[in-house]
Amino acid sequence: MTLIVTQFYRINNKYLIINGADSAICNSDGELINDDTKKIFRIDEINASVSFFGDDFVKGAIEDLIDEKYSSIICFARKLKERINDISFILKKNPPTGVHITGIDKNGCPKFYFIRNIKHINTSDNSIKYDTTNLYAKFKITEEFKEYRIDDGKYLTLVNGRLDEYHALWEKKSLKFEHIKNLEARFKKTFEAVRDEMLSHNKCSVAGEITTIIHY
Repeated sequence: MTLIVTQFYRINNKYLIINGADSAICNSDGELINDDTKKIFRIDEINASVSFFGDDFVKGAIEDLIDEKYSSIICFARKLKERINDISFILKKNPPTGVHITGIDKNGCPKFYFIRNIKHINTSDNSIKYDTTNLYAKFKITEEFKEYRIDDGKYLTLVNGRLDEYHALWEKKSLKFEHIKNLEARFKKTFEAVRDEMLSHNKCSVAGEITTIIHY
């Protein structure tokens, strides 16, 4: 299990998104393979970014497409889903994997798409457990974020594709860092605290440098 976090802020009725990821890759048994894998990428042309958890074959799919031109965030998301499915078929592998695609569109609206082959994620004890015996045969894409969920001055947090369960955990941990006015710095401190909490419930490693990308 590795960790990616996307956070949406609504400030004076405008949106700010912080997308972050650690740099750890684990094997199917949860053992750390390395802690210096790039798992988050910027797509400047459409004011978006993409991050992933799970198998690093997705990194190749992202790198194949990152320099192409796209008219919108959803166009990139659909193209990436197709590319991931193509590579998964060629490699004959379908390990539990997920992708966050987020950004702010030309109308100033926040977007969040989740590509995954995982049907069920259990987060009842602040851990992340995937049902590896019941995966989708092909990767699917859904739009997970709805604008009405955030009141002005508030935020919400998605951790590895999850919304409700981890918003509460993130909010609890972030109280310790309210004195930090810089949102990116506060995000990284809270990310570390949430990561430590999750490590206490998982045998796998969450490690490496935390990288962030901000969208206005």
